[in-house]
Amino acid sequence: MEVAKTVIVTGGSDGLGSALVDSLIVSGFRVVNISRRENDKAHVNILCDLSTTDGIKNAADSILRMSEPLRAIIHSAGVLSFGDTSSLDGGEYERVFNINTKAPMLITSQLFNKLKADESDIVIINSVAGIQSYPTQTLYNSSKAALHSYTKDLRETLSSTASRVIGVYPGMLDTSMAQKIPDGAMPKSKHPTIKPADLADYIVYTINLPKVMEVSDIVINRKKYSRFNEVQ
Repeated sequence: MEVAKTVIVTGGSDGLGSALVDSLIVSGFRVVNISRRENDKAHVNILCDLSTTDGIKNAADSILRMSEPLRAIIHSAGVLSFGDTSSLDGGEYERVFNINTKAPMLITSQLFNKLKADESDIVIINSVAGIQSYPTQTLYNSSKAALHSYTKDLRETLSSTASRVIGVYPGMLDTSMAQKIPDGAMPKSKHPTIKPADLADYIVYTINLPKVMEVSDIVINRKKYSRFNEVQ
């Protein structure tokens, strides 16, 4: 059977998602981007708002209309949020959980039979905040912790199939995510951050590993070493 070459990337118009599109194309994959804005390098763009139930359904329906099998789906869309437990807001709760948690769960559910039949890998971009809470990030931490729990549940559900469920838990990335929060841009880190292109290449390398090799979780923290800080 011919190896599937189509990969779905959510949030592929910016940040890590955009870097993933680049890396996948270099590796010879056909890339479908799902986001609100186009990525002009992607072979197909499905434009929708993944923060809404209708947007999620439209994205899933568009994928199900495709005839080709899927090599993988990479859930990369995500938003950041700052605020502690004393200042929780309903609107911000919806914004963060809809994108970070609800979207990957519901898209995967609606595509479940196809992903299983195609033996697709499911890559879920999480954060170290999903396994270790950080101060003043209550909603972000919680949304990613829920996603971590879901990843484990999905992996168990698909344990007897050829599909691999890969959780990716990076530390701070050098993206514009912190500049896109509703209360205003946060200052960029004074310390070195992980380059999206480097992480994207690692994820694509993992997808390319033989199916007999299962990588469950990838945790990549920033190396806190003085020499790196001096470079900045």
